[in-house]
Amino acid sequence: MIPPLLALCARGVMPDALLPPLREAAEAFADWAALPALAEAHGLGPLLYTHLHDTRVDIPTPTMQALRALYLRHRSANAIRHAELATLFKATEKAGVRALLLKGAALSYIAYPDPALRPMRDIDILVPPDALERARGIMTALGFSVPPGEAARLSPHHHHLPVYAKEAGGMLVSIEIHHRRLIHSHAADAQADFDALWADAFRFEIDGVTVRTLPVEEMLWHTCQHGLAYPMLLEPFRLKDFADMVSLVEKHHDAIDWPQLTSRQPCLLAALQMVHYLTPLSAPVAARIGVHDHAPPCGVGELFDGAPRQQWTVQRASGKSIVQLLCDTFIPSEWWLRLYYGIPMHRAVRWHRTVRHPLHMLCWGWRCLFEIVARNGRTD
Repeated sequence: MIPPLLALCARGVMPDALLPPLREAAEAFADWAALPALAEAHGLGPLLYTHLHDTRVDIPTPTMQALRALYLRHRSANAIRHAELATLFKATEKAGVRALLLKGAALSYIAYPDPALRPMRDIDILVPPDALERARGIMTALGFSVPPGEAARLSPHHHHLPVYAKEAGGMLVSIEIHHRRLIHSHAADAQADFDALWADAFRFEIDGVTVRTLPVEEMLWHTCQHGLAYPMLLEPFRLKDFADMVSLVEKHHDAIDWPQLTSRQPCLLAALQMVHYLTPLSAPVAARIGVHDHAPPCGVGELFDGAPRQQWTVQRASGKSIVQLLCDTFIPSEWWLRLYYGIPMHRAVRWHRTVRHPLHMLCWGWRCLFEIVARNGRTD
């Protein structure tokens, strides 16, 4: 279950309407010693510190000191990464290589009031397939290199090149060069997709350098797909993905083409509905995504905790019974079903609960079994 205190802070700006619920959540919260580590795991350290500090919620001093340390560390790291970004985009412009900034590095500028509020592990840029070799040359010229063994980790058809890394300001800066937006994107469509994105790119500046990123609607869809769709069964859920979506729609809701988004990406609207029930959106945005006429779904904040998200052997070793493990795998909460499968509130979840989700889990089971057999075969 996601703690309400964390969920309410998953946003770039804290509206006055959420101050009373935030104070109530703080009064109900007990495990203050574990909060900084939990916030860091969710990518919310700087946001949690900022909102709790600004709203004057009564928090134990050691916890606030630890959260402040997280904020300062991420602020310093982001400043170093952003300086490298400015240099990189200067170089791509000079070389005539079109490049779009993706994910956290772009969101920190276009969605948040302060770029220091969005932690990130690496920098992701997207280039057209015909510019990959020139992009490699730029990275090498800037002093970046591929760490030993990194190239062998990825298949030749992966959607991004091996990570390029460089030490700067006492830390390692990592950059991924993508030639397709997502792992399941079609390689044949990559060039045309990039050309369309470039034509409508959102522009902003980093240290006086013009940087382009995805149009807001595409950025919202990319954030949803990357953070909430494919990886949610394999990787830990992180509230920073909710924070990205909330911050983006709240800041740009007047400019978003909502009719187009509704017709082209109905699953995204359904995901935003589930986000709203965990960390409420403003009235104008809530009206846009259609939540005003519906009661909240059951199990708000209850995440998927079955296999393959948690390995069977690990869960059995922790004391979970086979019956409980099967229930967690095949009978997740309604809220999670709607979030993962993009089911809007006006549609029932019966078919997904009884057919689609069980089949999806069985497919994942066969895939995991195949990978285990293949791995053992390579070992032998």
